[in-house]
Amino acid sequence: VTGIVEFVRDITDRLEAERELKEAKDEQQLLLDNIDVQVWLLEDERTYRRVNDAFAEFVGMDKKDILNSEVYEVRKVRRSQQRCLQGNKKVFAEKEEIKREEKVLNSSGEERVLLITKTPILSDSGEVEYVICTGKDITELKKTQENLKVREEQYRKIFETAPVGIILEDSEGNILEVNESTCEITGYSEEELVGSNVVKTVTPPEYREEAKENIEKIIAGEDVNYTGIGHRKNGDEYHVSLNETRVTLPSGEKGILSTQLDITELKEKEEKLKYLGYHDSLTDLYNRTFMEAEMERLNTERQYPISLIYCDINGLKIVNDTYGHEVGDELLIKTAEILQKVTRDEDLVARWAGDEFVILLPQTDRETAEEVIERIESACKGAEFKDIPINLGIGSAVKKKEETSYETVFNRADERMYKDKLTKSRSAENKLVKNMLATLEAKSAETREHSMRMTELAHKLGNEAGLNSEQVNDL
Repeated sequence: VTGIVEFVRDITDRLEAERELKEAKDEQQLLLDNIDVQVWLLEDERTYRRVNDAFAEFVGMDKKDILNSEVYEVRKVRRSQQRCLQGNKKVFAEKEEIKREEKVLNSSGEERVLLITKTPILSDSGEVEYVICTGKDITELKKTQENLKVREEQYRKIFETAPVGIILEDSEGNILEVNESTCEITGYSEEELVGSNVVKTVTPPEYREEAKENIEKIIAGEDVNYTGIGHRKNGDEYHVSLNETRVTLPSGEKGILSTQLDITELKEKEEKLKYLGYHDSLTDLYNRTFMEAEMERLNTERQYPISLIYCDINGLKIVNDTYGHEVGDELLIKTAEILQKVTRDEDLVARWAGDEFVILLPQTDRETAEEVIERIESACKGAEFKDIPINLGIGSAVKKKEETSYETVFNRADERMYKDKLTKSRSAENKLVKNMLATLEAKSAETREHSMRMTELAHKLGNEAGLNSEQVNDL
């Protein structure tokens, strides 16, 4: 051996680089293992180069057993193998990222929906070095989306078929959407409503300022509920019950959801019931309930003196007994018409009970009340009603101060009415009886003449037929 040549190379930097590279890989793996998204790297179309814990757990294998394994060794279901290989081939061949949803069985045999993304990593020469794949479990998200879709369809159906009008507006009251009931209620078509402003289109002019204020309140977070009047396209008014609340539009902006119910028929029934509650069904005058309420309402210093006129029909019982209650009812109606006609607009006329009527005259002294009584008596004398005289017993009294009770006023009027009735009733009944007798007499005369004519005809008929006198008399 002549000598030894020894070469010494300093590989400190290389070892340091390898150590740093290993640490970097370990850090990457640690990061990959701590995310819940599946991650795997493909060496080629078939071979797994690297995976994280989430992927290993999903397929039910250890990571070390997956490394360098092929697809058919990891994906146990043939259909899953085929889909996986098709995607792998596509990304390696086309060198472009692909993303799609796939239904995949996990290690427990449960079908899960994964959003799979496969991204090719290219070399400087443009070839695929490897592919990074991720699989995000979106099963619950898909279920939520499906539920939302079902609910949206249900709400859409409710929106379209609801018997109440529904309007969706933006923050300025511009109409975004309406249902069929809204069109039926307002008389406008969907095309006419959508894009228009609710204040200008379906709000009556006298309510527009209030409608603008309500829009501001609703957008500020306050619900608005009220009953009002609406105008249809043809100009007809209708009663509407509105409920309006703030909602979030699909754009994320604030909007208004307005529901309206046409309550015209209900209002009409309410008004009718209210009317019937305060009016006498026969005469259409106010009833006792209403009059008593008005007496209390008018019992103020400003309304004094308040005059009260108490009327009673003389001879109504005789009319009922003789002509029947139907004629008696007609007499009550005729009397009510007279009282209503001769009184002032501010006076209140009511059927108090049976054949009794009460007239309340606010801000009226005794002299003026007497003038009203004179008009009543004059109108009764001039009235024509089936040859039956209309005669009333009338009494009046005046309430001049709050301390005087209505009971006292009624008693005074009743006493005066009773005295008047005693004076008039005898003559009224006599006149009524005379009219009845005259009517009966006229009917009797007609009957007598008719009988005589029939007797003469019977005699002629019997003689022509050759009957004897006894047979003729029987005839």
